[in-house]
Amino acid sequence: IEITLTPSDDGLTWTGKVPEDVEGKVTVTVPAGSYEDTSGNPGQPGTGENQVNMLPPGVTVDITPEGEISVTFDPDVDPSSITPDDFKITDKDGNPIEITLTPSEDGLTWTGKVPEETEGKVTVTVPAGSYEDTSGNPGQPGTGENQVNMLPPGVTVTINPNGIVTFSFTEPVKDFGQSDIIVSGGKLEPNSLIDNGDGTWTAKLTGTQPGKTIEVTVKDQSYSDLSGNLGTSGADKEITIHIDRVTPSGNGALITGTTEPGHIVTVQLPDGSTLTSEPADELSTAF
Repeated sequence: IEITLTPSDDGLTWTGKVPEDVEGKVTVTVPAGSYEDTSGNPGQPGTGENQVNMLPPGVTVDITPEGEISVTFDPDVDPSSITPDDFKITDKDGNPIEITLTPSEDGLTWTGKVPEETEGKVTVTVPAGSYEDTSGNPGQPGTGENQVNMLPPGVTVTINPNGIVTFSFTEPVKDFGQSDIIVSGGKLEPNSLIDNGDGTWTAKLTGTQPGKTIEVTVKDQSYSDLSGNLGTSGADKEITIHIDRVTPSGNGALITGTTEPGHIVTVQLPDGSTLTSEPADELSTAF
């Protein structure tokens, strides 16, 4: 090892330091006869050795797409030198994210999870010199980043006039099936649910009747996105009207029909005029 040694003022003590990044046993030997005293007697040999650690310790940062964070330090790091407040955790816009990190039993691994509804790139940085090993060597920096998706997917349900129901998801999903759909006022045709491959699914309604309200609902948390986030529910309702009969009444006619209770129904006559009902308390509304 090449080392520059510097003498003391009296020339009897020489000091120096091994280069950085040296690790392991270092031995220094002064050969016999390589020096002498003032009387000319040749000197005896001298040897010294010790385990030297000049390597700076390191740290590894892992972030999963599910938002799990793990910060692991080298085995020779002094756990008491680690302060999680020194870690910098930011979202996709560089804003800080507040996370509670929990140490392992040996204090060398710290874990936590980003808040729910976090989406986009998450970065965790451990600054250089914010920790040290048991020899006092300051630690190297460590950084990890990953795309994190903690947002639950959503769905919009649309009942079309042709009896086709469209399910439009906010992102690709998995584990969605016909058993996740509740239909009132009708039912889904067996095996009619189709993945269109563009973020939408379709199914066909059957058994509907005019005058009966049709409602299609996707159950909450019945499906998930590709990161495993459980989805939210979605629903659509179609209120239909059934005209039972039209009977003469005085100078006009009495129109009797059926629809969902509590709704106002407007009928447009051939001459362009309209008739409006009062909110119905029962399924039969007269005009």
